[in-house]
Amino acid sequence: MNRRDIFLTIGGSDPSAGAGIQADLKTFQVMGEYGASVITSITSQ
Repeated sequence: MNRRDIFLTIGGSDPSAGAGIQADLKTFQVMGEYGASVITSITSQ
């Protein structure tokens, strides 16, 4: 069985997905890794 690491990002949520945890999760996906997030704030732009 292959073991995969899960990366955790802790930060704010950006509804445009240009920054914050959404950008982190997109980066994890490009790297072929699993990601999880903890939202600490929500921005309004």
